[in-house]
Amino acid sequence: MTDGLEGGKTRINRDAANKHAEAANPTSVTAGGGANIRLGRGATSYHAILFSGATANQEQTCADWYDVSKTWDLLVQSGYDPKDIKVMFGNGKRADDGSPSLLGKDQKPAPSVKQMNEKSPLQCPYDKETDKDGKPTTIKYDEASYAKLKEALEALKKISDGSATEQYFIWSGSHNTRSASNLISLAPPPERPNRTPTGYVSTVPAVPVSTTTEQVSWTGGYLGAQLFGSYGMLDTSEFFAATDVRTNQFEDSGSGGGAGINAGYNWRLAGSNVVVGPFASFDYLNQAINHGFPGGTFLGTTPRWVANAGVKAGIATSPNLYLYGLAAAAFLNQDLDVNFATAASSNVTTPGVTVGAGAEFRSSWQLAGHPISLFAQYQHTWWDTAHFDRPASSPAFNYGFRREGDTVKLGVNLYFNPAPPPRPALPSYPVKALAQK
Repeated sequence: MTDGLEGGKTRINRDAANKHAEAANPTSVTAGGGANIRLGRGATSYHAILFSGATANQEQTCADWYDVSKTWDLLVQSGYDPKDIKVMFGNGKRADDGSPSLLGKDQKPAPSVKQMNEKSPLQCPYDKETDKDGKPTTIKYDEASYAKLKEALEALKKISDGSATEQYFIWSGSHNTRSASNLISLAPPPERPNRTPTGYVSTVPAVPVSTTTEQVSWTGGYLGAQLFGSYGMLDTSEFFAATDVRTNQFEDSGSGGGAGINAGYNWRLAGSNVVVGPFASFDYLNQAINHGFPGGTFLGTTPRWVANAGVKAGIATSPNLYLYGLAAAAFLNQDLDVNFATAASSNVTTPGVTVGAGAEFRSSWQLAGHPISLFAQYQHTWWDTAHFDRPASSPAFNYGFRREGDTVKLGVNLYFNPAPPPRPALPSYPVKALAQK
């Protein structure tokens, strides 16, 4: 193999001088040496072979497919045409669930990649197969056999016989990567020349780096719904109406819950992960807080609905996680109740201020191509004092009701922007087989 590699270097450099091809320095590395591989540029075309099989008494795991699929993904992102990437994996078949079939120690079909992922998602990653534009695709592969490998190598030989300006990438798994000893790190070609009839005159990026890939992750309009629980505190004061002297004061608390809807629009500050935008929410709240007296009489408040309108601002720590704080003007529609000898009630809308914080996670769920996120949010609200003067059930007194409360919300948001494509290849793209337990 070493003699063949050295001979290939000599021919490439000799033909490069005659045919205006790029001089190259082929490399051969074993496990752990992938960081030394640099994909070249200026070739006429690019071909690859990815081979991952299984020997007797060794079973395949999801880590084997993870290595193959991530290496395939890197090559495609670097400009390789999928039809020029020959993949050989296991028995060459897929399970009924659509994911690659794995081989057991007896060389018979074992649980599929998807089944292993469902059983142990952290130890067995399984990413959906997508093309360079982020659209769903299926990686085509044959069985990992000597006959198929020989066939693929013979096809490459025919190409090399006709041209010395080709690039070949050949990768092989060590039949089992569960020990996590096989690390692959391929740097994409920095540039791909524009070919003209007379040579190469300018360069363009081989992998366009999108400045908007993550911009769409948490930007644009959204509409959502939530369920919540709330704990409220009520300070009730009684004043003698003629002199405005306080005659009684009571402090009470209570809990309740409700449901509601929300909407908003996010912007992302240029060149940063800061996301900011307005939002509004409308909730129905069931949380009456009353102070009772002997005989069944009471006074207190019964909320009807709560509305908030304000601003959220935070950091998109990743394309899938957004951490934020919020501040809003709040409005509470409530019934003020003074139920003594007779019942008296007054419906008022009371302003207040809300502050809080939350975390939003973009799930894999989508609706018509639009991403759905899950969020958890905490907020505290202080309400102004609501007044009920000289109620019919207690005409000699005025009453003031001041509430504040803590609320925890759990909900979902549907974003109007389409789901973003996968992030483009970075200067270094590590592919690591995770250890299996």
